[in-house]
Amino acid sequence: MEHVFIVNPVAGRGKALKFISEIRGYFSGQNIKYTVKITKYPGHATEIAREYAKKGAKRIYSVGGDGTLNEVINGLADEDCSLGVIPGGSGNDFIRSITNDFNDIIDRTVKGSTKNIDAGMVNRRYFLNIASIGFDAQVVYTANRMKKFPLVGGRIAYTLGVFGSLFKAKSYKVDVNIDGNKTTKEILLIAIANGLYYGGGMKPVPSAKIDDGYLDVCIIDKKSFLDILRFFPKFIKGRHGDLQGVTFARCKNIEIASMGNIALNTDGETQLTDRVKFGIASGKISLIIPEER
Repeated sequence: MEHVFIVNPVAGRGKALKFISEIRGYFSGQNIKYTVKITKYPGHATEIAREYAKKGAKRIYSVGGDGTLNEVINGLADEDCSLGVIPGGSGNDFIRSITNDFNDIIDRTVKGSTKNIDAGMVNRRYFLNIASIGFDAQVVYTANRMKKFPLVGGRIAYTLGVFGSLFKAKSYKVDVNIDGNKTTKEILLIAIANGLYYGGGMKPVPSAKIDDGYLDVCIIDKKSFLDILRFFPKFIKGRHGDLQGVTFARCKNIEIASMGNIALNTDGETQLTDRVKFGIASGKISLIIPEER
């Protein structure tokens, strides 16, 4: 069985690269076939994953952050192989849905067992963790810029992104269709979750599970500048469920349309769109669960 490690050299400001020597040291002297591939440009991880999956590789590992992981799953999702997650990014949010213990992660993941989990879909592209639109996507955009500065990690970058985006904050009028139930409202943001954490460990939808066959949704209505200041400390801790203007839903499909472009964040990558469709692919991914110690 071949083990293929796809390493993003810029993830975590070089953190992912440090795993290469550990990977080589781990397999040294063992009669086990392995390959380390370093990505060279955006989208390259998808190409590598697809190439090796079609060649028959049974285990492909994403070594980087959630953005790298998003690329990897879009290369292997339709193939007969399993996904391993090595946390080499600055936030490493998705892996927190399966373990918070990153010690000996190479050994524990290589020796781990597999479990089928869901994948979200956004406009025909897969995602594993969380997507969002509106204010939150602007926060992610700002946070990604903050991460380029020394000593600014996932949670700190996200918090700075919140305050950096406050001065540009606005509401968005959107049409929302959740499993056929339609409504129109002004929102601050909508988070669509498969995984449990994002933004360096925050819980936008505390009920989300990666293997229940549903997307979990949090809709936050329009808020004033002062309301946002009061709201986000609880949102960061996942304690916003009892606040006014917060609605949760569980669904198979959700479609969101706006009159103009609105920011969309998918596993930490942002873009602009005026219409987006989300769905769930139940049991789509064979995920390697790290061995417990």
